[in-house]
Amino acid sequence: MKPNRRSNQRIKPRNLRADVFPSAAKPHEKSVDAHIIDISKSGIRIKVDSPMQCEIGDYIKITMSLPDSGNPFTIHGKITRQPDHSELGIQYTGFQDRSIDDMLFECIKLDDLFLLIKNQS
Repeated sequence: MKPNRRSNQRIKPRNLRADVFPSAAKPHEKSVDAHIIDISKSGIRIKVDSPMQCEIGDYIKITMSLPDSGNPFTIHGKITRQPDHSELGIQYTGFQDRSIDDMLFECIKLDDLFLLIKNQS
């Protein structure tokens, strides 16, 4: 097993869904549904439900509702990894509607609550 060289912890939210758009999407272009695999301070990994016409180096926009508050959240990023047509590794770029820390906090908070409930039985 390879040692983890990441400086940012990965958080694996449960059942967090998102809509993914190519950054150059036209107003009438539909999004692709995706499942969030993991999130860190520097990037996000997603699994799309249907193939997207994109490749490494392309820019995309991800929209979602935060898991605890339900607030809308938008991420802009660049595809840096694509092991297959359904999984994408994205590095954050440019402007985020809200802080990445807000998203990470809600995912950790939700995960901690789940563990707390699970351990009380």
